[in-house]
Amino acid sequence: MAEAFLQAGARVSLWDIDQKAVDEAKARLAKATGAADRIDGAVVDAMSEASVETAVAATEKRFGGFDVLVNTAGGTGAEPFVETDMAQFEFVLKLTWWRPDGADQGRVPALDREGREGAIINMASMGSYIPSRESGPTTRPRRRS
Repeated sequence: MAEAFLQAGARVSLWDIDQKAVDEAKARLAKATGAADRIDGAVVDAMSEASVETAVAATEKRFGGFDVLVNTAGGTGAEPFVETDMAQFEFVLKLTWWRPDGADQGRVPALDREGREGAIINMASMGSYIPSRESGPTTRPRRRS
């Protein structure tokens, strides 16, 4: 999606919790589009309001604000659902459904300043359409013979 936005002339700020992932994505996109001057990146912990606020401020400073938020943060546990402890289950729920940027509530302050209109694109994994037998509430305990 970032590549398509860049090819359409947009400026893009890539956020990830991993600096290496941000750097690699920036390099790949710069090479693919020739738009290195329109690509920014930040290390952001989507579970931390302070981290998100810092990234929003940096994006606004660099690009003068933003008009579109593509929300792709989410995840699942590494183990089968029936083996997931409550702490991991709560982490996945918080990461997937509660976001400090307010995307899931439809209110992102950076998109609502001075009457500017914007768009939020929420992404989900294929697991929302085709659940894995090993994850989520669709998992049933295996029968013992």
